[in-house]
Amino acid sequence: MYRLLIVDDEVGIRNGLANFFPWAELGFQVVGQARNGEQALKIIEEDEKPIDVLMTDIKMPVMDGLKLIEQLKKCDFSGKIILLSAYNEFEYARRGLQLGVYDYILKPTDYRKIAELFERLKKELDSEDGSKKSETGNLYDNTGFDYKGKIIREVKEYIEKNYAEIKLADAAAHVNLSSSYLSVLFSAEAGMSFSEYVQRVRLQEAARLLSETYGKIYEISERVGYNNSKNFTRAFRKFYGMSPRDYRNKGQKQE
Repeated sequence: MYRLLIVDDEVGIRNGLANFFPWAELGFQVVGQARNGEQALKIIEEDEKPIDVLMTDIKMPVMDGLKLIEQLKKCDFSGKIILLSAYNEFEYARRGLQLGVYDYILKPTDYRKIAELFERLKKELDSEDGSKKSETGNLYDNTGFDYKGKIIREVKEYIEKNYAEIKLADAAAHVNLSSSYLSVLFSAEAGMSFSEYVQRVRLQEAARLLSETYGKIYEISERVGYNNSKNFTRAFRKFYGMSPRDYRNKGQKQE
């Protein structure tokens, strides 16, 4: 396994990259996370084993990515460096390439592009170190690891905890994906759109509250995320085939 250090001042991006991407399947291990260049430099200096790959954001407080790279060059850092860059930071990314970074990835990140880059990097690292043979195939031909399923499960759990006020952008940020990419991925993997799943969770919770509590219907509609009780009633009727009031009355009669 090649050792990877992720550096970004946004904790959501760090955690998303570290936890929701199949690094082991590509032959890498996340051995640390840092919130700025200064912290990353300290980790590298204190780590007993060398860092093989450093993936760092450019704009960060205390010490940005470019200053970090300059400091590493002075220390004869031998690992590969990959920059995380927003579109409006292209000039910074170009400066990074001049400093000898391996490549850069645009934010918001596309997991497929990250996989392609690290597959290529793995082959180069293997060729530089003849003692290591590449044991990983193409990630997207590897049916033994369901990384998409892992992302969708995490998004569903996030929805179920935050259904009342959730937005697609919130869920996308939670798993470090762009909203457009998550929207397409969710529809393909879950068999319904993101908004349809959110509505289903809201209505199922509303049905539970109607059955188990004595809350007023408009209060329940607000509690599950509907600001307009008429819209709630319309959606509930379409989903359950009856109005919220009839659903509650039916449950009471069965008791």
